[in-house]
Amino acid sequence: MSRLPTGAVPEQNPLSATTVAILGLVQGLLPAMTAIVGGLWVVTTYLEQKKQDDLARIIEARRPFIGEQLARYMETAKIAGLLVSSNQVPRSKDWSDAVRRFEELYWTELSLVEDDGVKGRMEEFAALMRTINRLDAAKVPDTDWEELRQRSYRLARALHDSIEKSWKLTN
Repeated sequence: MSRLPTGAVPEQNPLSATTVAILGLVQGLLPAMTAIVGGLWVVTTYLEQKKQDDLARIIEARRPFIGEQLARYMETAKIAGLLVSSNQVPRSKDWSDAVRRFEELYWTELSLVEDDGVKGRMEEFAALMRTINRLDAAKVPDTDWEELRQRSYRLARALHDSIEKSWKLTN
């Protein structure tokens, strides 16, 4: 005999047996899944922090080189600008001083920090500068002065590109 009160309807589970089984499985796996996701988050956070720390160390290690490169590039641009400015005349003291300093940079200091792009533009500029330097001021064609200005500009762009590349820490 049934022990239900008279007129009472037996309770039926509104969920199917499959749904109940799935919910039981989820309930059993939830703590393990939470631990796994939490562990992945910790590992991801650790790796990201390590990456940031490594990048900071790289920046710090490169600082002396980049500082020296920037100083030499700025001086090179300044000297090239002096050489192409209209008041500079071959055989003048200002011109001779600028040529001497350019040659010093070209043969020693800049060689330590320049890349291939800067090297090529330095060679182009130096070749024409030396040609102009051998001529009397009156014999230098205007086209040579204009070409020296263009080479100075291309040198400045190569210096800019090299600085940009030096500061870029990732590909």
